[in-house]
Amino acid sequence: MTFKTLRSWAIVIFIASTLIIGLIIWTLVQLFSNPELSQTTSIVFWLTVLLSAGLVIYLTLGLMITIRRKFTIEDNKVKLSGTLRNGELLISEIKGYRISDKGIVIESNNLLKKSVRISNYIEKKDEIIKYLSASYPDLDQQKIHAENTDIRQNGDFGSSEQQRIDKLKSAQKVAKTLNITAMIVAIGTYFIAPYHDKYSSLACIFIPLTALFFMKYYKGLIRIDERKDTAYPTIYAALFIPGVFLFLKNFRDLNVLDKTNVWIPSTITSIALIVALLMGNKEFIFNSWKEYAKVFGFYISMLLYSYGTIASLNCLFDKSDGETYVASIYEMEISTGKNYIYLSPWGPLTEINKISVSKAMYQKLNSNEQVKVLLMKGKLGIPWYKIAE
Repeated sequence: MTFKTLRSWAIVIFIASTLIIGLIIWTLVQLFSNPELSQTTSIVFWLTVLLSAGLVIYLTLGLMITIRRKFTIEDNKVKLSGTLRNGELLISEIKGYRISDKGIVIESNNLLKKSVRISNYIEKKDEIIKYLSASYPDLDQQKIHAENTDIRQNGDFGSSEQQRIDKLKSAQKVAKTLNITAMIVAIGTYFIAPYHDKYSSLACIFIPLTALFFMKYYKGLIRIDERKDTAYPTIYAALFIPGVFLFLKNFRDLNVLDKTNVWIPSTITSIALIVALLMGNKEFIFNSWKEYAKVFGFYISMLLYSYGTIASLNCLFDKSDGETYVASIYEMEISTGKNYIYLSPWGPLTEINKISVSKAMYQKLNSNEQVKVLLMKGKLGIPWYKIAE
């Protein structure tokens, strides 16, 4: 049996690639037909030419792969050809298969041979899965079954098997509730919550801390990493999503005089959080670069969370009177639905500076109008500023 790329997908790729390649070539012809540009030694010009040529090569290669890609099932082997990652496995070398978001992975029991990876855009994918499931195990389901067995036998999760099963069900409910709540709060904070809203910011601060508490409370039954091939519930969304959205909102809306004053304590706080997250955690073995890459990604998320938290506590709960300055509105701008004004130099800022304001305030202001700027001390001693009401 032979399976090729889906015809509809091949047509889409052919049309899109042809149009883009044609546009790039036309652009390059226009550039070189211009005497001034064709004789330039500008780095930007030649970098543009090289990048364009590289993109043409990449698209051409992708088009060729799309047309030539072929997966074959023979009596004694399976074979993938026409790609940059061609592969072939004897029937006796097939360990099992996995179904991922990107397609089907046929794994080998021979350490010297790589897995065969079949794209989602292959025709009659269901027939391939049917063939594999008839003779080989689904390795994801096999791993989930093994983990379920381990959980039922692990004395850390209860003194009896029934207690362990009940604790797993409880952990699944807690993780699901926290993850859903985190997504709702995070999206609501960024897109719906009022300007400089304290309560949504507090919710984004406390949800990851609550997730960390329950992760420790369940003694490893709730995991960090979000994977399809596991019986353990994950709390990834609750740990990281609110912090990222809180950072995005506060980085945009809170006008800190010198953001370095936020980044330094954020770095220290995030290191403490990642240590707390990994302390006593048996989830990561650190036997490959992927494990280190994941943890680094978690650290970046915690760094963003720390920035959002420190900025929120410093600015939104600051009750100082502030020092008053006068500035003129140089320009007004609405960008991606948010409101900004450009102010003339004032106080410690000696250049034109951009400041975020609420929609209500933006509608009251006009270009060239003078406004009062309040330089606040900050609840945590980090100076920030805002337009006086």
